[in-house]
Amino acid sequence: MDEQTTPKKVRRVGSIAFALVLIAAGVLLIVYQFVPQFDLLKILKFSPVILIALGIEMLVYSARPDVKVKFDWLAMLGTAFTLCIVGTAALLPLAISEWNPARDYARNRIESQKADAMYSALTADPALKAKLNSLNVEVHFFHEADGDYTLQSGDDCILYAALQGPYADAETFAADCMAVMQRAADDGLGFTCYHFNADEDTDDGISYYLDCVASYPAGLTAAYYLAKKGHEVTVFEKNPKAGGQCRYGIPAYRLPDQLLDREINTILESGIELRTNTQPTSPDQLLEQGYDTVLVAVGTHKGTRLPLEGSGLPQVYVNTDFLKQARLGTPLPVSGRVMILGGGNVAYDCARTALRLGAEEVHMACLENEQQMTSTPEEIAEGAEEGILLHAAHSFLRITGTDRVEGVELQKVNRFYFDENRKAVIELEEGTNQVIPVDHVIFAVGQRPEDTEQMGLELTHGPYILADENYFAV
Repeated sequence: MDEQTTPKKVRRVGSIAFALVLIAAGVLLIVYQFVPQFDLLKILKFSPVILIALGIEMLVYSARPDVKVKFDWLAMLGTAFTLCIVGTAALLPLAISEWNPARDYARNRIESQKADAMYSALTADPALKAKLNSLNVEVHFFHEADGDYTLQSGDDCILYAALQGPYADAETFAADCMAVMQRAADDGLGFTCYHFNADEDTDDGISYYLDCVASYPAGLTAAYYLAKKGHEVTVFEKNPKAGGQCRYGIPAYRLPDQLLDREINTILESGIELRTNTQPTSPDQLLEQGYDTVLVAVGTHKGTRLPLEGSGLPQVYVNTDFLKQARLGTPLPVSGRVMILGGGNVAYDCARTALRLGAEEVHMACLENEQQMTSTPEEIAEGAEEGILLHAAHSFLRITGTDRVEGVELQKVNRFYFDENRKAVIELEEGTNQVIPVDHVIFAVGQRPEDTEQMGLELTHGPYILADENYFAV
């Protein structure tokens, strides 16, 4: 049939493209205005890809036999100009931030210097140095540089080290890792994080990995460096042994007592006096006894118990008490089914400890979805392998039961975020309530310093001790 009997649809390609671009821009701006935490810049970075896909779609459409194309050159030029502006605005800052010769040169120089210094530090221990298979340092600048590319607070300086096996067990491997970190600390190399691995090249070999943020408990760390500078240092420890959260907050399956004892003894050998089972009344009391300066490093050993209905039942625990009693060898009873309220690494410590103490079934519930959870992906994966039942994106409404725990009522969370005042906003989905039958509940929703009121210390912003911002004096 000819064109007279089968009329074609006439489409102005330029006008359609311009209209679609304007509509897309309008939608993005509306979403940006009304949806919290919507990152418009990230969307703009992908705008060239979106526009290419749009162009391909329009070409395919214009090739259809029932469509007659009429080009509107003015509209097409306007569209092209708009897309160039949007694409340039989106990609130019990214290109500038990625291409910075001065920053790259400074980073490479620091990485080389740190690696050489680490090799030199290990010279004092030939046996340990012989176990080092490879060593690499990575530096990441996060501060506002303005041309000053030196390591500052907030930047990352990461040591990657591969150790040669074979190792008889994980504890022996961890001891060598700690020895490397100790050498780095003695020489003041300032690594912020360490990554170790030891791959055994055998058919039935085991691969060991250890990641560590560069920190001992604050009190012991400060005492060590003060003693190295010639000061007389006394550490007062409330508990039977030193170690803080490393001792009483991290489960023994992650950090064995033997390894911790060995490392703490190394610190004490620098001339520190340790008084365990001792708790001074206040810093003022110590100053009156003749001490020149008092550093308060009490840690965060007081767990948070949310004011939910049923939170006072005897089978409801808080994370710090539960983990501490397990570490002391006097665990709190967790027979039957257990619910952990929280989604961080400490929550997983509680959940995995409960399994090791004989719990038949362990659940975890948290407000965040799995992508927002503060626990590491490794913890989530290992918890799932051990059988932990995760209820991500669920709010906990109440703990059911009269004389004892019978269950926890959950409700699905549609959205969870913090507003501009850092206040939590929780949007629940109607009709999604469910009660999970459990026998014990453990709160793992945060912790704060203990006994600060008795010591006359004021807290601010939740768990932080109020101090002078310039001199850190309380």
